[in-house]
Amino acid sequence: MEENKVTKISLSTFFLILAIIVIIVMGIFIYKLNNDKTAEIQKSTELQSQVNNLNGTVSDLQGKINSISQTIENKPTTSEISKDEINNNKIETLDIKSDSVKKLYNYVSKFSYYDELIAYQSKKVTEKDLANSLKLLTIFNNLDKDDATRIEYQYENEYIPKREHVIYSKKIIDDKATEIFGNNVTIIHENASPYDGHSIIYKNNEYDSFDYEGGGGVPWESSTSKLIKAEQIGDDIFIYDKYVHLVEVENIVNGINHAGSYDIYSASDKNVKLSSKVDFDKNKLYGDDMIGNIEKFLNQELTTFKHTFKKSSNGSYYWYSSEPIK
Repeated sequence: MEENKVTKISLSTFFLILAIIVIIVMGIFIYKLNNDKTAEIQKSTELQSQVNNLNGTVSDLQGKINSISQTIENKPTTSEISKDEINNNKIETLDIKSDSVKKLYNYVSKFSYYDELIAYQSKKVTEKDLANSLKLLTIFNNLDKDDATRIEYQYENEYIPKREHVIYSKKIIDDKATEIFGNNVTIIHENASPYDGHSIIYKNNEYDSFDYEGGGGVPWESSTSKLIKAEQIGDDIFIYDKYVHLVEVENIVNGINHAGSYDIYSASDKNVKLSSKVDFDKNKLYGDDMIGNIEKFLNQELTTFKHTFKKSSNGSYYWYSSEPIK
């Protein structure tokens, strides 16, 4: 039987092996520590970069806030804007007695017949808001015999051997419509009757305008206005007037109807009634300054309307809108 062999290791060899193991373990630990440190440094660098970016964003936002604040501080007030506009487009006062102002003022659709809405309403009104009949009547109100295509005299009976008929071509009406209401006006050619005792007949592309006997000579409704101011700002002209709308009514006192009595309204839409059954004769409201007389009777100012006129490409002016301002 063989004897067991025992290998003996010297003490120096043991310590050498132990030292090698320790060195290996420390190397691994140092390597891991170094890697962790590198990762932490990288994370720290990334975090610092993010902080810098946030600081940059905050700086940008602060800059924008400062810019907006500066803009708000430097922005002119409404009154200052008005002053700037006035400086850039100075107000030129126009003579209300001049032919040019009177001509434009006549473009405003004032004629009211049997409960018809006109340019004077409780809201802003443009050409598109006007009835076709009113536009036609406004056109004819701005024509005279010199504009006619021809004038004919027609026999009717022994009492009226010569009835005057003023004939206007369709083109004359179209041209006048553009002159008054601008290039975008819409007109339907049809008969028009401005009041009892006068007739306008459309036939064969012509209008025949003539008077006749019969009917009442005064509309049931009346438009009364007073021109008070005209001015030009840039290319726009503004004309201001005071207005009252009258509707004739029965006013029976002790069995007697007082003719010439009216309900008084602030506009043709009759949304606001100012007074009822006012006897104009008794209260002496007729006269050259009927508006002033009515204001004294009512003890209040009547509505002021602003009429705006725009400049056409040919340099002339056309009616653009009417609106109450106070």
